[in-house]
Amino acid sequence: MKLFVLIILITCHSTLQSQINWERTKTVAQLEDFLYINCLGSKCYVLGHHFEDLINVISSSDYGETWNQVYSSYTIPYLAYGCAMSCPSPGVVYISTDFPVLLRTLDDFKTMDTIPLRDSIHPSKKEYFRSLSMSDSLSGITFSLTSLFKTTDGWKTIEDLTDIRYSSIIPEGYTMYFGGLFGNTAHTFDKDNILLNINALKYVTQYEAIRYNYISRSSDGGKTWNMFELANQETLNDTSVILYDFHFLDKMTGWALALRYNVKVYPRVEHNIVYKTTDGGFNWEIIWEDDPHISRELFSISFRDSEFGIAAGRIGTIMATYDGGRNWIDVTDSNITAHQMSKRAVQRVAFAGENPILVTIGDGILKGYYTTSFLDNNESFHNIYPNPASDFITISIPEINPTVNRRVDGLVDKVQIFDMLGIEVISTPSAALTPTGEGNLRIDVSHLPAGVYFIRIGSYFDKFIKMER
Repeated sequence: MKLFVLIILITCHSTLQSQINWERTKTVAQLEDFLYINCLGSKCYVLGHHFEDLINVISSSDYGETWNQVYSSYTIPYLAYGCAMSCPSPGVVYISTDFPVLLRTLDDFKTMDTIPLRDSIHPSKKEYFRSLSMSDSLSGITFSLTSLFKTTDGWKTIEDLTDIRYSSIIPEGYTMYFGGLFGNTAHTFDKDNILLNINALKYVTQYEAIRYNYISRSSDGGKTWNMFELANQETLNDTSVILYDFHFLDKMTGWALALRYNVKVYPRVEHNIVYKTTDGGFNWEIIWEDDPHISRELFSISFRDSEFGIAAGRIGTIMATYDGGRNWIDVTDSNITAHQMSKRAVQRVAFAGENPILVTIGDGILKGYYTTSFLDNNESFHNIYPNPASDFITISIPEINPTVNRRVDGLVDKVQIFDMLGIEVISTPSAALTPTGEGNLRIDVSHLPAGVYFIRIGSYFDKFIKMER
């Protein structure tokens, strides 16, 4: 019986996978290319460009519903590219650029400061600082491929940590680089606890290199480092790993998004990988690796809570997890054309409160709204809300007679809830449930662990997400 129920639930899970509708938000005219998004509750900031390649920032104060332009770098002509953005608190925003220069506002863009990272800046010499993380308005790090800088006083003083490259852990004959050519792979917890991605490359031909890839973690402000090895490529025929993004819920629990590939295979076959840490980034476990694919790499990952997360990437690809990253389903927008899909060359994601916000290079900004669909699209079994829930769920079934709290034909005499393994965790006669009027039933789910659950009422199935309280 359990196996039979599990098969039904798996079928239900597959059918119900597209439970997010993506709707375009009201953005600023002529702005379509957006690179990074940071959200803090209802306040969101997006870093972007327009056709003249100037740095632009737009912001929202209503969970990403509407946007206003708050900054454009017209007054600093040699800064043509915003590489990364970090927003440690509402109104405080730092932006790294294609030069050793940071932009900063401490008053929600009423004023903007320019912070040089070197004594002299040459407008003809670019150095892309693609990673930036500020734990608060004072402490953070930023790095390019060859330079790593740290501050604990809002960049009044700057500590050069570049000499980490001479760590004895790096194999002899290899050259060390910070991060990669794409993605923000820096994270700071506080002034002492720092996390970043390091690559060690050794060229074996003029254009081909083998690499080691590490997540490097310091708990003493960069004096010493713990190196966690992600990949060890001994020959060009071995697979390599590129790290793209970090996301942390707290100081202990976090995820890293990476890509495994082989440069000698053409066309390049790739595997997206999700790592998870529960000790603040010192050790990592691969919790998911997808099937081989071509051009579906994921660049950005964000979690709303310990169970529900979104990853977004190339050519419109969007994935969702309901179990902390161990399983992912495709929630790519099914309502757009192939041409629109191709415009979403790169996508990044963050949560504005309960809902995900998707920023794209080429197709603007979209907000995700949750829907509830059913296995057979039967209109008689209408809704489960709130979904996700932490304490109670309410099931709307108009055919229930609210006077006797049961459906006339007896279909709703029993409500069953199953976990992802098909184990029944709640079985309640409908007469024992709390009626709320209008044919609604209320079920206490506060005691359930966080995760995805399936509801069975007669022949009808649906699912809901239980969040931590």
